[in-house]
Amino acid sequence: MRPAAILLLGVATLAAAQSEVVDRHVGIGTEGDQYRARYGTPQWVSLEDIARGNAPAHSAFRTRGMLQVERMDRFDHSSPMTYSLTSPNEMNRNQARFYICPVPAIEARFAAEAESLRFREVEVVGTQEPEGSDACQKSSAGFAFWSYDVVEPKPPGAFGEGVLSLATVLEDAERFKGRTVKVAGQFRGRNVFGDVPAAGVPAEGWLIKDGDALLWIVGHEPKGKGFALDPAAQSDGRWWVIVSGTPETRGDLVVLRGKDVVLLSRAPHP
Repeated sequence: MRPAAILLLGVATLAAAQSEVVDRHVGIGTEGDQYRARYGTPQWVSLEDIARGNAPAHSAFRTRGMLQVERMDRFDHSSPMTYSLTSPNEMNRNQARFYICPVPAIEARFAAEAESLRFREVEVVGTQEPEGSDACQKSSAGFAFWSYDVVEPKPPGAFGEGVLSLATVLEDAERFKGRTVKVAGQFRGRNVFGDVPAAGVPAEGWLIKDGDALLWIVGHEPKGKGFALDPAAQSDGRWWVIVSGTPETRGDLVVLRGKDVVLLSRAPHP
């Protein structure tokens, strides 16, 4: 068995809880019974603990991080894809990187979805006894996973008092007309992930997302005290922000005229 392939770039310091993983996982079987029987009930291990060598070597565990998708040879577009999880801190450095690989039974499905999951927080369940395809075996991955899912946000109350959900503002914009509200969402830049049709992109602004809800922020750049996000960079999609502003309607489109933006850190596992 090869050791887990984890590159320790430093230990991230993360802030108060703002997200939780949903119970549903995409993978083999409803509960992954065959793997549970073989490797036991998965235990939680953070990326930082994996970096310190504290992950179990022969049993199942689950972990989470921001999904990175790259070519094994970045100059050869026909080379196999590699996957890893990183744990960012507020300065976008000192990360722990953990290379992972889907087991053969879900490899095709995961490969088809991986691009849409890039830079999103993903939880995986697997073991450090790799059994991936030849492409996986040739990569740096030492962790084979059979279950994965996206980490979804907690209810708005988790972001602090007075923060509304995007859905609430979008569904009843007239109610908040002329009022300053606070909303929280994942930074999606200037539609860099193709969340909305190009025809729906306003002449200005940037997007935030919470679940299926998307809201355009206009009149204020995505920056604040100590940070500035790039609306053209997919890599900045790992950040969550709280935006204060006033809802406006432009025909059928609801936008928020921003007044203040606060950066949120990703959260450790509860």
